[in-house]
Amino acid sequence: MTAGSGGFGGSAQQAEQQVRAWAAGAAAKAQRYEQMQQQVAEITETDTSADGAVRVTVAASGVLTDLQLSGRAREREPDRLAAEILAGMRRAQGKLSARVAEVMAATVGEDEETVRSVVRSYQQRFPEQTEQGGRGSGGELRFELPEDDDPPPPSRRRWPPTRDDEDDDFGGSSILR
Repeated sequence: MTAGSGGFGGSAQQAEQQVRAWAAGAAAKAQRYEQMQQQVAEITETDTSADGAVRVTVAASGVLTDLQLSGRAREREPDRLAAEILAGMRRAQGKLSARVAEVMAATVGEDEETVRSVVRSYQQRFPEQTEQGGRGSGGELRFELPEDDDPPPPSRRRWPPTRDDEDDDFGGSSILR
């Protein structure tokens, strides 16, 4: 290494230009990642049931942000309505990875490994749901719990058996006679 080269090769002026170019590239990359983060944070997905009775919206985090029920929802049994809400939420969550992939491709697409890693993470957390996913015959949602008409009796705490020959100073007689 010659004096004044700064380790970048060539003259000091060339080294300074290389450092400036590197710093500008790093700043531009940081700006693209910040833009990507902001755009991903703004993503929402909505799913509406086939008859329009249930409409759910989720944020990029998968959290339910809006739930709208039409008058038809009142006609449903509570367990069926709950199942429809959850199924709609899962379908909306399942759409998130495609939207995240779009945003990332547009902002930081040159970093393919990061894009793949983040999109794969979304796909694992929120798998894409098929239209028929969770539906029984006739398009009806099923929400089944195991039937157990006779729950076990509550357990009774059993104290360890005592021995009569223990000297515990509690002989059974009261001192307040």
